[in-house]
Amino acid sequence: MEKLEHYYSIILDVINFYGSLKPEGDEHLTIEKIIDRENKRFALFSIGWENSNRIHDCIIHIDIIDDKVYIQEDTTDLPIARVLEDKGISNEDLVLSYMEK
Repeated sequence: MEKLEHYYSIILDVINFYGSLKPEGDEHLTIEKIIDRENKRFALFSIGWENSNRIHDCIIHIDIIDDKVYIQEDTTDLPIARVLEDKGISNEDLVLSYMEK
C-alpha cells in the first residue's frame, strides 16, 4: 500500500501542476481537474467555447488498475509517462493505453 500512496501523491502533484497552467491565448477555456481517489481515476479537461464551438477535451487521464498506472490519455507536450517516471513511478508500473500521435 505504501507504493500506491506514493503513486497517488505523484499523480496528484502532476494533475495539480498541469491544472494550474493556463494555455496562452485560450482565455475562453477553463481547466477542470477530476480526482476520484476512491476509484483511482484522475483526469484533466479543457472546457469552454471558441466562437460557437464547444470545447471539451481530455488533456490527461490516468487510472490505477491492479497496482499499475495506466495512462489513458495524454495530449501534453512533454509525455506524462516521462514526467511520472522522473518523479518516481517505476517504468515497469507504467502502461500506455493510448496510441501516440
